[in-house]
Amino acid sequence: YMGIIIFFLALISMIYIRKRRVILLTTVSVFALVLSFGRHFPLLTNFMLDYFPAYNKFRVPATILILLQFTIALLSALGLKFITQKQGDPYYIKHFKKYLIAAVILFILMMALPSMMSHGFIKDGDSTKYSRSTIKILVQERKDIFIKDGIRSALFLLSFIAFAYGFLIKKMNKSIFLTLSLILIVLDITIMDKKFLTNIEPKKTVNKHKKTMVDKFLLQDKSIYRIYPLGSEFGDNKWTYYHQSIGGYHGAKLKRYNNILQKALNSKKYDTRIPINWNIVNMLNAKYIIFDNRLPLPNLELAYYDKRDKKFVYKNNSALPRAWFVQNLFLIKNEDQILSKLNTKSFNPAQSAIVETDIPEFIFDKNIATLKSDSSYVKLTSFSANELTFSVKADTTKFMVISEIYYPAGWKAFIDGKETPIYQTNYILRGIVVPQGKHNVEIKFISDTYNLTGKLSLIGLLLSILMLIGGVVMWFAKRGKSE
Repeated sequence: YMGIIIFFLALISMIYIRKRRVILLTTVSVFALVLSFGRHFPLLTNFMLDYFPAYNKFRVPATILILLQFTIALLSALGLKFITQKQGDPYYIKHFKKYLIAAVILFILMMALPSMMSHGFIKDGDSTKYSRSTIKILVQERKDIFIKDGIRSALFLLSFIAFAYGFLIKKMNKSIFLTLSLILIVLDITIMDKKFLTNIEPKKTVNKHKKTMVDKFLLQDKSIYRIYPLGSEFGDNKWTYYHQSIGGYHGAKLKRYNNILQKALNSKKYDTRIPINWNIVNMLNAKYIIFDNRLPLPNLELAYYDKRDKKFVYKNNSALPRAWFVQNLFLIKNEDQILSKLNTKSFNPAQSAIVETDIPEFIFDKNIATLKSDSSYVKLTSFSANELTFSVKADTTKFMVISEIYYPAGWKAFIDGKETPIYQTNYILRGIVVPQGKHNVEIKFISDTYNLTGKLSLIGLLLSILMLIGGVVMWFAKRGKSE
């Protein structure tokens, strides 16, 4: 929300100021607005997607509107400065008198609209979602919101134009006009922002994440593991407040993980009776399964039952740890073939792994590399969101699968401090080659881009503060000279 007064001042700049900076800012504003239409204006959107570097990284086209908010703020500042320079000018007094009359008419119309409106405020699909009585309530709610916001905006606009008109006809000095304008602008934006920033009571937030009996039981297990909520609970983010979950919701999903959820996790190719692919569940370190009903499966052990919430917690005895060594490597480069392999019961992620590129340390015979089984081990020694450390022993050169989602932008692996390649493993996981001997393996998130942008942001912030201080000093110096 930019604010009705800020928007009006920006229009003043566009209409009256004929300078290059205003023309440039107006052009950028119109460009950003049109670009935000996305698929509704394919001519420009498709051109940007095809030829403009990194434009396809935007989650939604409307993100570009942040540019519009910036340019409109600059234009509004120029518009306010323009008004302060036209006091006593009959041409602009005449124009603002018209604006004042138009604002009065707008305010009267908004006040009279409730009795005038009898139709509208029905969205496409309402008739299939809601009953007639519910639609009637929704229409009234939408109408009330529209009228309330309309009256508020019209009142703020009317007040500002009245102050501006009073300043232009010399009924108000510049300092009072600017002070009143600032108060109106801040109030206009604050009233709207308050709806989003103070509408959540802290007590409700705490209660929302209050530990359930299931949470308390799971938290007794101090090891590193994930949970797998079944059914409707899978997409609920509440579980991730206290636990690591293979479920949850995010609007911008990683494509490969989303493919696993859609094509493998509940694949009937693995089990037609109970469509749970235990290859995926196990390799994702899902130690506990949570469900509303009993699950009579041989690999599950009933660990806890919450009588109040009627939740069964099962311990998955076949769950793999956060990292392990495998004995076989399959080299498969085709995506469909990888998913097909993961969907078969003959594939055992505890013994085998799938890689998509040749690994120089291993010899692949008919796309299969066999590694010796020995007394090697992997032990997780420290864990955090951005760093994992393992103590490992390998009797021979081994391949270590790490149950973390493969994401090359920033994640790096180190063996005894020396960086080593991370291979995409089992379609979504990470894998590294560990040489013979005892080693310290570290998986760290070290993003050069993130560090650079952080430094640039800090420099930009400091420069903005210095420019602000400089502007204030120059203003006082100029004022002192004029006096």
